[in-house]
Amino acid sequence: MPTLQFIHMFETLTQFAIKAYAIGGELLSVSLILFTLNFIASLVEKTYNTGVIVGRFYFGHLHKPLTFATRKLIAFTKWASLRLLVLLVLGAALLAERSYTLWVNRQEVISQLNNLRNHIGGYFIYRSPAPALVIANN
Repeated sequence: MPTLQFIHMFETLTQFAIKAYAIGGELLSVSLILFTLNFIASLVEKTYNTGVIVGRFYFGHLHKPLTFATRKLIAFTKWASLRLLVLLVLGAALLAERSYTLWVNRQEVISQLNNLRNHIGGYFIYRSPAPALVIANN
């Protein structure tokens, strides 16, 4: 009978160990979840505090100069874009006028360009400084 009592006691201990293991696992899971939530909450709190500090610094020291600079930049951009548009329109008008003039006088322009090409090409031709000798065949 002592063996049956030992087996019965061993079975009771085994069931107790299984229940303790299950409860311990649940406690560990719950504690890990709570730790993670606490960690995230502290990160959110520190991020908020950092944002408050940065916001106070910005509005205390940087807001007025940056808004002033932004307004000036926007005004300059409007001014520059207007000037650029005027430049493009006048450039297009001048290009159209000069293109028409070039087309009307194209023969004269081609003649002048050929003369210029021949003149520049003359610099690349070797000419002897000695006068040419004329040999008479009699």
